[in-house]
Amino acid sequence: MRFTIFTTTLLAGLASADRFDCAGSGMCGSAINFVWDCDIAVSAVLIRNNDYNYGAAGSGKHDSAQRGRCKIFIAGPQDCIRTGNQMWNNYQEIRRHGCARCGSKHWGMDNTCRTTVNYVS
Repeated sequence: MRFTIFTTTLLAGLASADRFDCAGSGMCGSAINFVWDCDIAVSAVLIRNNDYNYGAAGSGKHDSAQRGRCKIFIAGPQDCIRTGNQMWNNYQEIRRHGCARCGSKHWGMDNTCRTTVNYVS
């Protein structure tokens, strides 16, 4: 029993806590209808289910949902993958952490993966 508790505690300590930032393109603050397009992208374009449909470049998955100039995407190593529902939840968390327009949630081992909302041209 003691070994199990120690091992679980040790492994939990190796995983990084999710981190958020509100960085993005210089156009994030001035793009017209940007937040509206982001809301539509995450609610109507994103495939919302529990299948791992989205992933970083090289994963063989879709990388994003986009509407207008707003793109919600997965970035990082090719093993960074998410379900549509996880991406939807990540978007809500990015907003709840104070990112009004662009931003990212960093997740995974050592926060090497991220779900990002950004302006694209």
